[in-house]
Amino acid sequence: MPTIYELYLRNLKVRYAIQPYKNKSLLEWAKIWFKTDNDTFYADYGFNFNPHDYPHLYEIAREEVNGGAR
Repeated sequence: MPTIYELYLRNLKVRYAIQPYKNKSLLEWAKIWFKTDNDTFYADYGFNFNPHDYPHLYEIAREEVNGGAR
């Protein structure tokens, strides 16, 4: 049985996967951010993005990009 914290993280992941921000979801932006550096991200998309501004988004996106490896 999952803990309350695990349920909370699952809920956040779903929320970030559907919450739009500039025509993509927050989770999509975070995964793109992980695959590039800040300067390239800004050059490609014209804005700065920081997944640390959203609770647990950094950790959720890191797990998505790295396939669950920590």
